[in-house]
Amino acid sequence: PSDMEKNLDSAYLGTDIAIIKYDRLSPNYKVNMLNMPLDYIDTTNVRVGCISFIFDDGCSRDQEIFNVFTEYGLTCGFALPTYMSDSNIQTYKAFYNNGFSILSHSIDGNTFSDETLSISQAKDRFRSSRQALEHFGFKISGWVTPSSQMNEKYIPALENIYSYGYTEYFNHTTSSDAPYNTLSDRPCRLKRRYLGGNNLEELQQMCNEAIENEGFLTFYYHSRDTLRQLLAWLKTKRDNYECEILPPDLAIRYYYRSRITD
Repeated sequence: PSDMEKNLDSAYLGTDIAIIKYDRLSPNYKVNMLNMPLDYIDTTNVRVGCISFIFDDGCSRDQEIFNVFTEYGLTCGFALPTYMSDSNIQTYKAFYNNGFSILSHSIDGNTFSDETLSISQAKDRFRSSRQALEHFGFKISGWVTPSSQMNEKYIPALENIYSYGYTEYFNHTTSSDAPYNTLSDRPCRLKRRYLGGNNLEELQQMCNEAIENEGFLTFYYHSRDTLRQLLAWLKTKRDNYECEILPPDLAIRYYYRSRITD
């Protein structure tokens, strides 16, 4: 295995891992997805595009987001800052125990887009955020940078602490260069696509481009507008084995492992 593959694997082979339901195997079969070989995840044995969703900031609407995804038998990720109350953390523990990913979103809202912080200061924030969430019982592998943009100066420090990170911003407007192909040798340079500012048809077009190109497309948002319609449409694609819809931790492993092992 390559160094990147080993690094990604090491993020998911711990003992405290959520057990989630995976409908492809059996409607009533629960499996520890994060601790299984890729062949068991990719049950179609065909490489397909992958769609993932992340919701930031630990907002009150996340319970509704959880309910909508659960209604469709799907899961997503929540990027949490570490200044949340204990009661809020317990809400996300319930999400996590149902197969949803939890990602680190720093210790506060300060950004990493310029060079204000020293490398040492940035590293302390990266580490403190991860340690705080793991103290609550989450297994943390991924990072979402505040305001979606990180200066290249801090990427090496981030790579020493997280297995993957969303650190590049993609604007709100529709475009033919939607970031559906994020494969590189630096999983800490992933992009996300803003779910807002686009109608359902435009969002479907982005997903179709990712599916047609066997790409990896991650959406982020702060509400559930348009979400139900998009998930209903995507679920038909997934049920027809045209794509995978996975929470970030699984999506990263699926997408990178399937291409590394070609």
